[in-house]
Amino acid sequence: MYIARLDLQGVPPLFAARRVSSMWTTKKVRQAINMVFKGNMLFDLDQQELFRVDGKIETFSYSGFVFVADKGSFETAMNFRAGMERNRDEIVEDFKKHKIFDDAENVGRLVGDNLRRLRKLSQVKKSGYFKDSNFIHRLINVSKEDGWELEFTDEGKLKVDEDNMNWFSAC
Repeated sequence: MYIARLDLQGVPPLFAARRVSSMWTTKKVRQAINMVFKGNMLFDLDQQELFRVDGKIETFSYSGFVFVADKGSFETAMNFRAGMERNRDEIVEDFKKHKIFDDAENVGRLVGDNLRRLRKLSQVKKSGYFKDSNFIHRLINVSKEDGWELEFTDEGKLKVDEDNMNWFSAC
């Protein structure tokens, strides 16, 4: 990715970022006019390498805030998928430890590398509601009261399969 820093006197800098695809390289410019204006002079670029900057910016940062204009490209540039896959593996271990599911490994298999499900599971990990010792009991009660179609074992563990993967929003 490339990051541009824009400075104005007296204000915090603005950072702009763009993911660089594998096709981007520095290359010699071969156009009708290969010159750049610098310090009141035109310089010939025939023998220089030039990095072409795409006009589309995906992410901005200003004064501690990050603004993401293209979520998919931002996640690719930041390698979010790898982090979310690590989260998946870690939370499956947490699920085993807290005995939430009848088959916690099945959660990992069903989530797989599906980006939507990985995002949701990462939110579940961040919230950590499932770690509360009363979580499963409250989930069973809310499921009954609100008519959720969650299934539980006789031991009070959540059953999970392809058809009821919406349990993510409950955790």
